[in-house]
Amino acid sequence: MTWQEGISKCQETGGEMVAPSSVEENNYIFSKTFDHNMWINCHDLEIEGQWDCTPDNGGYRNWNMYEPDGGEREICVELEIETGQGRWQDNACLDEDQVICKSKEVLATQAS
Repeated sequence: MTWQEGISKCQETGGEMVAPSSVEENNYIFSKTFDHNMWINCHDLEIEGQWDCTPDNGGYRNWNMYEPDGGEREICVELEIETGQGRWQDNACLDEDQVICKSKEVLATQAS
């Protein structure tokens, strides 16, 4: 699903797309990935290069080497699994990824 579809899917289930706020949370989310990158709720939609995460994650970032690198064409963020480290990369919001939703109770994954 696209990044926006992921936002909507999480809201439909009473949660929100996750935005990791610590190494521990990032590692937990990474441990729940399957065979595809996961969208997280970070973007630079409003100001290029100013990355916003919802909910506010206290400024935590886990960028992969040479990321972010997409300029105005890659404005959404995914947790990338190919390196095996759960690092972040910016990507086009219309790409298809999986999403992980966070509720007050539990993290739940939604396959695309």
